[in-house]
Amino acid sequence: MQPFVTDFIQRLADAQASDGSWSYTAKGTAYTEPTALAALALAAHDSDHPAIGPALQWLTTAQNEDGSIGLNPDQPTPPWPTALAALAWRWAATDPATFQPALTRATDWLF
Repeated sequence: MQPFVTDFIQRLADAQASDGSWSYTAKGTAYTEPTALAALALAAHDSDHPAIGPALQWLTTAQNEDGSIGLNPDQPTPPWPTALAALAWRWAATDPATFQPALTRATDWLF
């Protein structure tokens, strides 16, 4: 792997909050979009990266009862991040079955 990629992956992992989420800015409010995208990016380079599991778990805290995912747990709407979270649960999880209930609820809401 190129050194700049290794450096980027480390910087991305270092930006993760202690609850498993990411923000749009350093030390900012947690949001579902950057969290899902960070999990997918990490998984693309290291499917066993230790930051992935907490990120996917944090995404479940933002899932609404109807299966949609809002901007963060405190902002349940708009629900456009639902597809990103579903992709992360399906493709970033080491064992996708772990997040199957959340994924099923999200895809049911989407379709």
